[in-house]
Amino acid sequence: MGHSKISVTIPDEIYNDIDEMASREKVKLSHLVTEALTDKLRKKRNKPIYNR
Repeated sequence: MGHSKISVTIPDEIYNDIDEMASREKVKLSHLVTEALTDKLRKKRNKPIYNR
């Protein structure tokens, strides 16, 4: 699977929360965001999207 870079604007409070979570879980912020977006897409489509 390839990778794309995006730029998004989010509230500081959300950024601080996800940055803290990524640090606590010792994962990259991009991994945490990818995981959250994958979960959201899966729920919307009600089926698995990507194989990991």
